[in-house]
Amino acid sequence: MAKIAMIVSNPCFPDYRVIKEAESLASLGHHVRIYCVARPGIPIHEVVSGVEYVRIPFGVGPALRSALAYFESRRRKRRRKKLDIVYREFEDPPG
Repeated sequence: MAKIAMIVSNPCFPDYRVIKEAESLASLGHHVRIYCVARPGIPIHEVVSGVEYVRIPFGVGPALRSALAYFESRRRKRRRKKLDIVYREFEDPPG
């Protein structure tokens, strides 16, 4: 099955659009990891419904740019763990 990285510019809680997509992909057997922004009271790392959440402690303004830079540096270090799909969500959900 595919290795999928999803990158969002929010803590992914409660971003139900991304959560639903990720859980659907995980239920099909794909390995799904979401890189998102850390917030107080939300765990930095957790696995929920087969989806791995990695929350990166960056400020709100440069969060997406910083997350992408972090993701790229990690990718270079772990070339043997290539990803099949990278999903980027650039806008925060309304509300």
